[in-house]
Amino acid sequence: MTPPTAPAGSRHEPRPQPLSFVFSLVVTVAGFAPATVIAQDADPLGEALRTNRSTLSLTADGGLTGPGADLLLAEGERSQFFLVGEEHGIAEVPEVTAALFRALRPAGYRHLAVEIGATTADTLEGLARSPEPIDAFVEFFAAHAPGTAFFTAREDAEMLIDAVRTTGGAEGTIWGLDYDILADRYPLRRLRDLAPNDEARRAVESAIERADRGLARAVEESNPMGSVMFSGPDTVFDALVEAFGPDPDPEAARILHTLTETVRINGHFVAGEGWESNERRARLNKKRLADRYREAAAAEEAPPRAVFRFGSYHMMRGRTGTNVYDIGQLAASIAELNGLESFHLLMVGGPGTLRQQFDPRTFGWMHVPVSSIRSAGLAPLAAELAEGWTLFDLRPLRPLADRDRLGDLDPAFEQMIWAFDAVLVLVGSTPGESLPGAPWLD
Repeated sequence: MTPPTAPAGSRHEPRPQPLSFVFSLVVTVAGFAPATVIAQDADPLGEALRTNRSTLSLTADGGLTGPGADLLLAEGERSQFFLVGEEHGIAEVPEVTAALFRALRPAGYRHLAVEIGATTADTLEGLARSPEPIDAFVEFFAAHAPGTAFFTAREDAEMLIDAVRTTGGAEGTIWGLDYDILADRYPLRRLRDLAPNDEARRAVESAIERADRGLARAVEESNPMGSVMFSGPDTVFDALVEAFGPDPDPEAARILHTLTETVRINGHFVAGEGWESNERRARLNKKRLADRYREAAAAEEAPPRAVFRFGSYHMMRGRTGTNVYDIGQLAASIAELNGLESFHLLMVGGPGTLRQQFDPRTFGWMHVPVSSIRSAGLAPLAAELAEGWTLFDLRPLRPLADRDRLGDLDPAFEQMIWAFDAVLVLVGSTPGESLPGAPWLD
């Protein structure tokens, strides 16, 4: 884990990166230095970007409009999976994702896959069916402070709520495919409800007491590393697993697996074993996707279709920036096995704007500038942005790059050409807004 004073971003990137409440891997963009103007005949990359650039926007009623929207929706309709790799903390990302899910629902999309654990995702899906869902979210997070990754922001919560409404409240709308960095908050208490006997219940109570002490220490020291999900050894939940026996209830089994895997993933990171941490997390994500996909495939006539929204590295096709083959590659392979395709969209904040970031000193949120577009390997896009949201179709650049017709490309930018089909730069983006009462801790 990176030092608690670091800003939001990946928890598991190969180089030290800022700490985030959401703990995921992102590629961010922001303000940029003015690019030198180069004649078109001397700037083949700039010309290619301009040729394959379009714009889009949100309508007053939350729809997508513009030539860029037409491109995205057409690709979504012919794909099995639409994967959004995001820069976290940007208000417009969940708004666009919700609009995409609504627009693609008639094409058979029924699931929204997100970067949290299964138990938390299932619970939030249920709360989204409430008559006043935002109030239900606020009450839930207050009862299990400090909440959960991502969805203590209003726009993120509204994205889940909108997705559930779009499917008519269907069960299984939200797929939680990740580990759960706060699995010691609500999931442990849910496990108490599922305890099969007094011995298991006592084991859960002991784990809750230890987790609560860890959170209190983390808050007192302004350091999330004090929480049991980071400070606990790999064996911290062994007694709990043993108490539930070899054949626990399926939901209890998922919670126990999330608890143990989260601690082990974080343990690798704390020990400076970044690749091992990322590899273990990627394997967990892929197993969760395989499980949910099989369940949905058994219940649905056509191959299940889903929109994904994860941190950008997770959604890459091929080897990621952390040198693992993540859930984005598995989704692409599943689609290909079905004779279909996946569409991978990188969505990032606009230059010179702010994003929402977790503040480990307060366990709350603050607004910080988005990171440099140049550090993300996306510098070539900076000089080609339109007035509004700008979509770059990267696919036509691939044969040119393969034939060395785009000049000397930055390796990070070249990887983006193959990993994502398009990049949407949200020019003029704004930071997410915390739900009322956040962070709910004294």
